[in-house]
Amino acid sequence: MLLFGVLLLGACERKDFDYVLPQPKVLFTDGRAARAGIPDGTVRANLTLQTAEEIQSLQIKQSINGAAATDLTPVTEFSNAVLNTFTYPYKVPATAKAGDVIKLTMEAVDKKGTRSAPVEFTVNVVGALFESKTISVNGQEVIEIAPPAGAATAIINQDEFTFEANKRYLLRAVTQVEEGLTVVMQAGTTLYASTDNPAVVVMFSVPAGAFIRANGTDSLPVVMTSDKVLKGTAPAPGDWRGLSITGRARTAATDNSGTLRYVRVEYGGREEPAPSVQSTGGILFTSVGSGTTVQYVQSYKSLGQGIRFNGGTVRCKYLIATDPGQEAFRFDDDNGSGFTGFGQFWIGNNTSVNRDAEEVGIRDGASPRLANVTVLGRGAIIRSTAGGYRIFNMMMAQIPDDGVRVELPGTGAGLNDDKVIGHSYLFDIRDQALRDNAPVFSQEVYKNVIGTRIAGIGVNDYTPDGAGQTSEYDPKALNSWFDAAKFIGAIRDSNADSDWTAGGWSRK
Repeated sequence: MLLFGVLLLGACERKDFDYVLPQPKVLFTDGRAARAGIPDGTVRANLTLQTAEEIQSLQIKQSINGAAATDLTPVTEFSNAVLNTFTYPYKVPATAKAGDVIKLTMEAVDKKGTRSAPVEFTVNVVGALFESKTISVNGQEVIEIAPPAGAATAIINQDEFTFEANKRYLLRAVTQVEEGLTVVMQAGTTLYASTDNPAVVVMFSVPAGAFIRANGTDSLPVVMTSDKVLKGTAPAPGDWRGLSITGRARTAATDNSGTLRYVRVEYGGREEPAPSVQSTGGILFTSVGSGTTVQYVQSYKSLGQGIRFNGGTVRCKYLIATDPGQEAFRFDDDNGSGFTGFGQFWIGNNTSVNRDAEEVGIRDGASPRLANVTVLGRGAIIRSTAGGYRIFNMMMAQIPDDGVRVELPGTGAGLNDDKVIGHSYLFDIRDQALRDNAPVFSQEVYKNVIGTRIAGIGVNDYTPDGAGQTSEYDPKALNSWFDAAKFIGAIRDSNADSDWTAGGWSRK
């Protein structure tokens, strides 16, 4: 018995042992283990390093076309000791040739010298996927951007490719930024879409995973327009398709596609070559996330919608859509995922084009939150397929038919409803200001004013006289992203400092 107790005590004694820490890991943050690159260009690998111990280095070896691997300069500086997400910029050798295959083998090493399993990143060397040269059009020097021989699309596969200030560029075909890369447009840049080949519809495309940094100013906007402007002939809606940006908001709501500030897109909206009448948005956002910055952007004379949102969560301030053939602002879905973004300080202005369409169209699961919107010349329609709508401090005026048509009624919950129009002014409307299920919004609880004019407002006149019209509603109640703009419409008053459309960046 005594022997058993001794054995038991011995079995219960604490034994020291070495805990084995997990091996470091190298992961591709975006899942992409291969990219294309051009000689002397830069290819970026998006990496996540995980280690239990502090990271010491990232070791990289390079092999070209199966040759013996050589060491590259290791990465030794990291922002976080155990978890790092960063981009490794690999410079393709200037001596590389199209068709070469470069293998980069990467290993993370921690402070104890423990190495990760190696991962392989492949760089496929290609020739330029677009051609650039200087030509003369109508006596003006222009930089032509075109696909290489035999290709239909010009793919910008140079990271940070820059459309430079005060230079003119002519797009010959669909021009697309390669996924993972960034295109830069400086203030004062003008891009012209070629109309020479009627079988080609030109478009500037920023696909998911690519980025655009278009930073104009109020006096030097970034302009994308028809080459007829360059030629001195009359441009027309549908001369090209326009600007298309696609993001990944369906899986990452805060996804970032870049920046658009002081950008004007003119005469777009054609989806297919003539004689097809298919049209689309002159500016098209598809699943663009809320990390994207969109401010001071105008769509001018689009054949289709002015600005169209197919799904996404993007939040936009200071938008103008002028004389679109269809809706000024249209909200849809992207493969069943409706738009849920925000908008403030928007102007939809229609002078004479297609009075049968609306300035605002909400449908297909979309649930926008909007404040301080000015709608002139055409009304709004909220389809039965919409997900919801919260619209406040809107001004709607000079409508030749009905104002707001609502197929999707609210629940009667007043201003807290997820389907509500409140604290808005509707006037100078020929037929019904509120039609179908919209008359509920004439009830006192919604604080809408029907028939009372705001002086100075009309088609092509966005700015009210004097002090404008104040509102009791603070848009910050919608979300903290909104400005505390307690006034009706997109522009507060007649003070010159209030008119954000001034400065020359926008057109009427």
